[in-house]
Parts: sequence; C-alpha cells; structure tokens
Amino acid sequence: MSVAAGEPARTLQKIADALKAQIDADPKAVELSAVAEIMPDHGVSRGVVLRVFAVLQRAGAAEPVPGGRWRVLREGQRPDRRPLAERPTDVFMDDDL
Repeated sequence: MSVAAGEPARTLQKIADALKAQIDADPKAVELSAVAEIMPDHGVSRGVVLRVFAVLQRAGAAEPVPGGRWRVLREGQRPDRRPLAERPTDVFMDDDL
C-alpha cells in the first residue's frame, strides 16, 4: 500500500489499524516493530510510519521509549515511568523494611 495524494489521513489510520490488530493478536507483544520493518510492509516512508506511531499514541496503544522504539500499551496497564532507583524504595516503604 502506498500513500496516495489526498488520502494521507485514511492511509495513516489504515496502517494504525493494521498495527493495532497485530498488537491485539499477540498478547505477549511488548513493543512495536521497528520503523524499518514497517516501511516495506506498507510501502510508506519513515515519516509516515512515525505519524502512524503518533496515531497509536493518541489512541493509548503505544508510547515512545528511549532508543527510538515504541512500547505497546494495553488497556488497564500503564508502565511505571519513575526512575528505577525510586521503585525499590516503594517496596521497602510498603513492606516496612
């Protein structure tokens, strides 16, 4: 599929829907495929794939992570974004350690 003039929003949504279907089909998926893998699958440029990722982010299905990758977000699950050093502190405080 290539991006036709006058149809960019529809193309973005089609690709986003296809990626969302892949996410839903694999409950163990924790990150989206790399941009370089998605580009040839859908016949689009890097910029288009990044815009598709933004569509998924607005839908609450994915979020960017350091290193240029995108994490899958599942309904009802939100990752703990605090620095790693702060997380064990909560465990110690909660368990009176």
